[in-house]
Amino acid sequence: MIENNHSKQNGLERITGTSGATSDLDRSSLREEADMRYQTRADVLVANTVYKAEKRAANKKEEEQKRKEKIEKEVDKNATLANIKAEISAMSKQAKIERKMQIPPPIPENSK
Repeated sequence: MIENNHSKQNGLERITGTSGATSDLDRSSLREEADMRYQTRADVLVANTVYKAEKRAANKKEEEQKRKEKIEKEVDKNATLANIKAEISAMSKQAKIERKMQIPPPIPENSK
């Protein structure tokens, strides 16, 4: 007569005889469980890899957007400075013209 010992190991019930052999039914269920674990690990690894790739892509997009905004601000700043310089130059030319018109030309002494 073969004695069956029932024990729980990793949440699975194993039936072993006195010789310590595991029944074929238990082996196949253990294989299925291991396959499911490996498949789950593989799914997690794939999902993690996809998540990291998406995160990198989002970060890259965000950095590119920030870089574009920085360039646009710099261009706007340069355009504003150019406009201010042009206005100052125009005002300076206008002021020179006005000064010339206010001062009467000198009268030569020889013409009297």
